[in-house]
Amino acid sequence: MPKRPPATTATCSPKKGKTAVVNPLRDEDKLKFAMKSAAEHFWQRKEPFTCVQWGQQVYAELGYHDFAVNDAGSRIKLNGKLREEAFDSAGSEAAKWLRRNRVKRDADKIGALPALPGPVPQSAEVPVPTQQALQAQAQAQLEAVDVSALYESGALLIPKLLTQQQARECLGALSNEEALEKRETHLRRSTGNGAAGSYFTIRQGQEPPALQAIIEALRDWPALEPSPTPAQRDSLLLRYGCGGINFAHQDQGDFAWQAVLLLNPPSEFEGGALYVTDVNESPLSRREVPFECEGDVIVFAANSTAPLKKKGRNMYHGMTEVTRGQRFAIGMFQGAG
Repeated sequence: MPKRPPATTATCSPKKGKTAVVNPLRDEDKLKFAMKSAAEHFWQRKEPFTCVQWGQQVYAELGYHDFAVNDAGSRIKLNGKLREEAFDSAGSEAAKWLRRNRVKRDADKIGALPALPGPVPQSAEVPVPTQQALQAQAQAQLEAVDVSALYESGALLIPKLLTQQQARECLGALSNEEALEKRETHLRRSTGNGAAGSYFTIRQGQEPPALQAIIEALRDWPALEPSPTPAQRDSLLLRYGCGGINFAHQDQGDFAWQAVLLLNPPSEFEGGALYVTDVNESPLSRREVPFECEGDVIVFAANSTAPLKKKGRNMYHGMTEVTRGQRFAIGMFQGAG
């Protein structure tokens, strides 16, 4: 077996006055090394494989497990001609074996997803606050938040930015099919991005007032510098059933920050913790940030552009497996399109 190349935190050529951080999952030299090792793995075991299994093994050779193999910028490097070249480098017999055992088609079931619960009845005794009042309340809460953990680790729990009732009402309002785009994107192991989960884009102008209030409050929050851009205008309704998992991935573009709002009580599920990990860190570790109550918001670094305290970081995020129950949330500040 070839000797594993050392992990680095080197930087590549500056772009537009900035120093870009090398992503080891997109480093061509490291990927070629890992692909040769992956080819030897499958060849020595005589194990036919799928595209996703190939990508997962390549990442495993570099020490990365439960990472999304269809992450933007990686898939082309992992598949096709370069894969054949990896088997060629493993020897003529390995190359012949690959030609006889072409990559299998990925196929699996979506899995059972939790149904949306439907509208929540409004209490006539409790006045409904305006969006302006909700936004002012959220801004006051944000002013009191200690943001040091956000810049230190790349993720921060903001407790009860909405009340439990407001969170349930948001979920109920989004049960109306008119509030959601028709297309539902599923997370499944055969596409390498997760399992037993899905998301809808919330239609522009259909966000519940409480959701719109905290979106605007977070946009104006000085702690999020740079602030979310106008292109980060989409919000996603996320739902996961038992077995739901979101593999570690990195959202692209100059979108430094994203946020997730929990809509149902943590007592209704186990697992399902958001986590962040720095792929330039050695040894690799991840910081889990579990929700404590519906209405909590977690703000986190979406990629390497977030201005964290330690330089040279390359942040990914994902969600641990839901081992019981169901989990509903909203992902905020997603790139449009």
